Amino acid sequence: MKFYMKLRHKLATLKSCLYDKRLGIDASREFRKAPKAAEDNSFYKDMISYQPVFYGRLEKVLAYLKLTEDDVFVDLGCGKGRVLFFMAQQRIKKVIGVELNSDLFTVAQENLRNLRHRNSQIELLNIDAVCFDPVEVTIFFLFNPFGQSTLEKVLSNIKNSLSINPRKIRIVYYSAQFRQVLDKQNWLTYEGFVENDACLVWRSNQNRGKEVRM
Repeated sequence: MKFYMKLRHKLATLKSCLYDKRLGIDASREFRKAPKAAEDNSFYKDMISYQPVFYGRLEKVLAYLKLTEDDVFVDLGCGKGRVLFFMAQQRIKKVIGVELNSDLFTVAQENLRNLRHRNSQIELLNIDAVCFDPVEVTIFFLFNPFGQSTLEKVLSNIKNSLSINPRKIRIVYYSAQFRQVLDKQNWLTYEGFVENDACLVWRSNQNRGKEVRM
């Protein structure tokens, strides 16, 4: 079993490297310039270390979401931007990356300049997630980017934005360390999961429907 898991991880890593090369970006785990890992300048001091998402998993998320041209997608804690640049290959309204770490943000900017193809507008913001205005966003993606305090504030901001701009939203939470925070939100409904509970999805209550699972 361990051999199989190691082999699967190596193949996923190879696929991601090849996909990065095709897009013209560098979104691997390694840094060309070491990030200020010890410096946590987030409002709630609960930043979590950067990890890239494998493309195979992103493909499953994309199949689940069935994005449309009206969707605005944000990756909160976007790191080097792999998720952004993958989603920007789809024909959607806009893709937004929010990253507080200045070194990661610099790499994401470089990747944006080097990106060979896109079908959507891309916006990068070097700000704390608690300062991001979510009013236009329909899809929120989080790969366990921050702790419970920041997550609670981000969810409060999203909830308030629904009063300003009523709309259907979904929250995609990968490696959901603080799932209980979303489960207790009475304005959200757990919708389903992608890839054997590795990635969980909630939706706003005003658009209830039959639970979908993959």
